[in-house]
Amino acid sequence: FMDLFNLPKGLSSPLPFAEVIAKARNDKRWLIVNIQDNQNFVSHSLNRDIWKQSMVQDLLKTGFILWQRSKEEPEAVQYLNYYCKDDQASLPLIHVLDPRTGRKCEQWDVSKFSKDPVEALQKMTDFTDRYDFDKPPPSRRRHRHSGAASSQPSSSSPSSPPSSDAPLDGGLPAVSSVEVPPMPSLPAEGEKDVVKIGIRMSNGERKKAVLGKEQSLEDVLALVANWEGLNLSAFDLKELMPPPGRSVKEMLKRENATVGNSDVNGCMLTVVSTESKKADD
Repeated sequence: FMDLFNLPKGLSSPLPFAEVIAKARNDKRWLIVNIQDNQNFVSHSLNRDIWKQSMVQDLLKTGFILWQRSKEEPEAVQYLNYYCKDDQASLPLIHVLDPRTGRKCEQWDVSKFSKDPVEALQKMTDFTDRYDFDKPPPSRRRHRHSGAASSQPSSSSPSSPPSSDAPLDGGLPAVSSVEVPPMPSLPAEGEKDVVKIGIRMSNGERKKAVLGKEQSLEDVLALVANWEGLNLSAFDLKELMPPPGRSVKEMLKRENATVGNSDVNGCMLTVVSTESKKADD
């Protein structure tokens, strides 16, 4: 029974803190620090519901190193004394550190992160979109701002993400008049036997699609087409991780491809334009 709540073997680095920082820096991976409180069930649900998810593990292996410790361990005590000395730490906690400087980039809300693998994947992929290891760490110097102080993180944050109005590379072309498919029927709130899928829109925004297990994968495409205001022929959906991701339209070629039997629960799918491919044909 307890194996259900144990962290998958080898997922957390066994290295001391100083050494794991150095390894993350050399590997160009961000360091996720997870300090656990074994008296709090949320710590156990993190292991069972989030860290054991294959998609989360794939993303960890490519962009992050996980360093999980229990609050009683000496290094965890030292970490809390240093990184949480100005406030009372609420455990469990998840910090993301820049291993080049040792500074904390973000602290994720564990109450949300631990409840839904899709939310966790969105947090992680959003972080890798906004933080670039190939850019130098931000300066410690504080900049003056006119008016009231900004509520955004200051010197510890890297350059701001691109505006949501600016399309990502390979973004979808602007279309003035398109034929959008009908909106599919969606399960009522609280209904069981549903599948949750993270969708990365063409402008970088994240949304969560909730569909019934028996619904066709075509309904996923139709839902996103309505969100984007696009014809079905203008885009495809592909798995963000692990690369190269599967294509939803390729999956549809399989007979009776439903949301439930296509292994997309908890996946992150990204909108990919197919207009340029058509132009080349």
